[in-house]
Amino acid sequence: SVESGGSVDTLCEAVSSPHVGLVTLTCTEGTLSVQSVQCEIMPCEPWHFAIGTVKGVSGLVTPREQIMSGAEGVGECGNANIEYSGDLGLTCQQGSIQVFDTSECR
Repeated sequence: SVESGGSVDTLCEAVSSPHVGLVTLTCTEGTLSVQSVQCEIMPCEPWHFAIGTVKGVSGLVTPREQIMSGAEGVGECGNANIEYSGDLGLTCQQGSIQVFDTSECR
């Protein structure tokens, strides 16, 4: 509960699951309102993973660095198939990674 004149921060995920950040709510004479919103669509972090297949062998693939939602990044071919090196292409959609290009795996 929030007392009149008070405020509380809540995670954006509690309001909208594909978002991260903070929402600040304030209470004025019994009315709860949004004071500020600092939410963004969930990016894909280096600890997120997808199953990738390189030349018929599958393994867990992670992004080399953070990928913003809607953007592309890279992972290691060798994480999917130890016999290959190079970069594979990854896309991020609301915190979910997909492998889209393995053509650079050698």
